[in-house]
Amino acid sequence: MTSLNRAWNRFFFSSFDPLPLAPLRITLGILFLVMLCFLYPNWEIYYGRAGIPSLIANPGWIPPYEDWWSAFRWLDGIVSLKAIWWMGILTSIAFIIGFQTRIATILLYILQTSMIHRNLSVVNGEDLVFRMVLLYCCFLPLGDYWSVDSRLRKRNPPLRSAWALRLLQLNLLLIYAFSLPCKLLLDPTWLSGDAMYYVAINATWSRIPWPELFYYYPVSAINTYMAIIVEATLPILVWFKRTRPWAVANAMFFHVMISILLLNVTFFSLTMVFSFFALYQAEDIRRFENWLRRFLALQLKEQAHA
Repeated sequence: MTSLNRAWNRFFFSSFDPLPLAPLRITLGILFLVMLCFLYPNWEIYYGRAGIPSLIANPGWIPPYEDWWSAFRWLDGIVSLKAIWWMGILTSIAFIIGFQTRIATILLYILQTSMIHRNLSVVNGEDLVFRMVLLYCCFLPLGDYWSVDSRLRKRNPPLRSAWALRLLQLNLLLIYAFSLPCKLLLDPTWLSGDAMYYVAINATWSRIPWPELFYYYPVSAINTYMAIIVEATLPILVWFKRTRPWAVANAMFFHVMISILLLNVTFFSLTMVFSFFALYQAEDIRRFENWLRRFLALQLKEQAHA
């Protein structure tokens, strides 16, 4: 039991460098800002008292039980819906630049939770993943790097306890650990290699420019089994130093391609992509930074000689 306790404490309570949380914060903040901008034309319809929520309210506009968990209910008549939208925009910007990061994170979590409970009929996968990530982010030092807070602090950020990061990592990986077996057990087309064929030819989901390619079984089978391999290996390979960067990069590329080639899942896929920064370690980010600097320096040098 002593060895088990040491392993448990080392896994959950060891110190870590929070550098990977900086790109996670910036990218997720930009995505949330874009989502709010896209929601603006339907903001009153989705969350207003006279909008969709009124269709499920009781006579006299008694909101459903879920609405008790929404700030829209408690601010009704005090703050206008447009004011709440603008508050979300300003909070997203503060989150992106890392100004009063902890407060901005908590406010974004409250807003995301309120949107979900205000109108369950428009909730998608990205809303639930976003809320989950923001919950853990409330306990993470998102503003330690690449932020206004870090500039104002004027000192190197300390190492942090990893417990909240470990919970976020485990929750992200459990999405794959549960979803892949369900797909394999409930949908035989994944094992037969035909799953991507049915996706590619379905106009509801596909914007693949040449769906005719998937008429050929090898094309469909290769893409289907590659998706299975990426989802099956990520929860395992991410825990090993040598395989982690490639496993996470493959999963990111996988979801980026989904967001490009498939309809109606763009925000969910990008939410997963940006959340995967939590799976990296600081050395991975610094290695990429050094490569990017060398690449840019080489490009500038070539332009100077041209």
